Amino acid sequence: SEESDFNLEGQEDESVELNSQYKDLIGRVRKECKRFKRSPVKNDDGLQVYVIEAEGKEKNLLLDCKTRWNSTVLMLKRFHELRYPVKHALIDMDKSFDFSEPDMKTIEDIVAALEPLQIAVTKLCRRDCTLVKAERILELTMETLSKLETDVGNQVYDAFVERVKARRNA
Repeated sequence: SEESDFNLEGQEDESVELNSQYKDLIGRVRKECKRFKRSPVKNDDGLQVYVIEAEGKEKNLLLDCKTRWNSTVLMLKRFHELRYPVKHALIDMDKSFDFSEPDMKTIEDIVAALEPLQIAVTKLCRRDCTLVKAERILELTMETLSKLETDVGNQVYDAFVERVKARRNA
């Protein structure tokens, strides 16, 4: 059978599997975030100069926890937000910026597809969430994901709908 890019099929193990294209891209983003997070000199004297110039205040790159998908969303969002300062800082360090425009578009698409899920999970975890509210949250999330006209958005939508259907009683 054909393996989907976002496999949400496991019963006991409910981990999300990314295809190699997204895994490689996220790995490269993670590598660049580590470069600046682990070196105060590279971050403070290199990156933050350009961030302050562009944003008006300091903003650090965020490093994700590999086992927490919502931290990956935050990391990708911040990296996309700071892509130009990162590019300038890497040029100053005589390093190449290994992200093409299609790569940056894919990062933007991944963030756009996973943010509605992140919002839904946050709302579903609230103490005042009832079954009626939960159903409405799922409907709104499906509606939001269905409006995304990207490959990543379609894959996340399909996986989400399939997962919700699998969890419901017949």
